[in-house]
Amino acid sequence: MIEGPAARLALAGDQAGARRTALAELDAARRRLKPVGIAHIVGAGPGDPDLLTLKAAQLLQEADVILHDALVPEAILNRARREAERVCVGKRKGKGRANWAQADINTELVRRVRAGQTVVRLKAGDPFVFGRGAEEVDALHAAGLAVTVVPGITAALGCAASAGIALTDRRIASAVTFMSGHAAPESAGGHTRVIYMASSEAAAVRDRLLADGVDPATPVAIVENGTRPDERVSTGRLADLARLAAAHLAGPSLIIVGEVAARAAAAREPLAQVS
Repeated sequence: MIEGPAARLALAGDQAGARRTALAELDAARRRLKPVGIAHIVGAGPGDPDLLTLKAAQLLQEADVILHDALVPEAILNRARREAERVCVGKRKGKGRANWAQADINTELVRRVRAGQTVVRLKAGDPFVFGRGAEEVDALHAAGLAVTVVPGITAALGCAASAGIALTDRRIASAVTFMSGHAAPESAGGHTRVIYMASSEAAAVRDRLLADGVDPATPVAIVENGTRPDERVSTGRLADLARLAAAHLAGPSLIIVGEVAARAAAAREPLAQVS
């Protein structure tokens, strides 16, 4: 049985009144709905706008607002749609520069997504390589809001390629370590190791790391077919690396060793996807 003011008017024969009332009720219901936005934490790459990923370029065309680092060049910002609001949050060293505190950036992201906006947080390089992107994702997750992460070419890779430097060359260099200038080089704590093409050699990798004094309980993650539809991730402890790797021999895999690897388990609740 249909009930309500519009239904009563219709039953009384007042079709025009019923229609007006129904439209007014729908309009009121729409106003009561809370808008829901989304945040995209996007890597802008090392500076050349042609090195933006296709997904980053797409999102710049969809954004209502772009919260960007000062290091992101104008040539990249000009790839955004004209109507998008731009807000520079700083993140550049030097006296007299206007830099937002990270907590304020987190708060602004949450505020704007709650207001229903599509927000691109545009970060120099890659958001998860010395970019504090994880803190922004955590703030949005804590607020129950949707977020995606779009990787960018990190400065180490872009600058090395531009300068003609191969970071690895099997004749002279078999490993590379990325580290922040804020950390003492000899500091063992907080060291992340990313090991390529190692799943079939996982036992030997484990033994070498243990021999170097790495704690057997150190978190590890194995990422197979990373970023692809058939991506698979396993997490565990360094002591269990060989057993974990046995399930990752079909596709190309990376092994990540360090405290950050424990985050992969939490991230198995997938981030929002970009259509």
